[in-house]
Amino acid sequence: MPAVTDENGQPLAPTGIHWQVPTSDNLGKPPTHIGIFTENGSGGFVSDLVSEGGAIGWRVSSQQYTATSLQFKNCSTAVDIVWDRGFNWHKIEIDGGSVGFNISGIGGLNDQGIGSVSIIDSVVKNVPIGILAAPRAADVVLDNTVFTNVCIIMVLSGTKDPIIEGTSGTKELTLREYGKQYIHNQGRSSMGQSIDDRPRPAPLRDGMANCLLV
Repeated sequence: MPAVTDENGQPLAPTGIHWQVPTSDNLGKPPTHIGIFTENGSGGFVSDLVSEGGAIGWRVSSQQYTATSLQFKNCSTAVDIVWDRGFNWHKIEIDGGSVGFNISGIGGLNDQGIGSVSIIDSVVKNVPIGILAAPRAADVVLDNTVFTNVCIIMVLSGTKDPIIEGTSGTKELTLREYGKQYIHNQGRSSMGQSIDDRPRPAPLRDGMANCLLV
């Protein structure tokens, strides 16, 4: 890496992989010790990666993206999303650290922040905070996701009252959503409420009746 990185006023941040893709936006000040740094983009897919230790496993931004089969072990923050429009996280395993998903960022063009995040068929365990969201929170969907030994599953940054309570044991969220919900042409906010489970066709399930995306 270069001794300094002063382009656009961004200081040096030791990074394992700098994944430069199209559609650039301003990020602000990055932290140190990042596994993967992806600051921009418009669509993409990544799978089968393991990040262990460090400040952030993956600091990522994109308009729309899908990640599957990723493992984060003892990263202080496993996933730090700076901005997006829609991001699907599938079969993510987080074990240890301080924060599973940090979606409290307000980066991107005109501080657009996070649009929506879906966490599907995933496991988060042994962290104080599973999901840290911004007060002007993104739309969040938790689908078939298990939290084990997580003090607070979801909380807004700067607040103490959890959106979703934590557990010292194991809590499985079959389907839970937070944010703006539209029914026909009517919009309403829903704060961590359970919503009706949708049936999943047998071809989309594995032998243990878990939902799989194809």
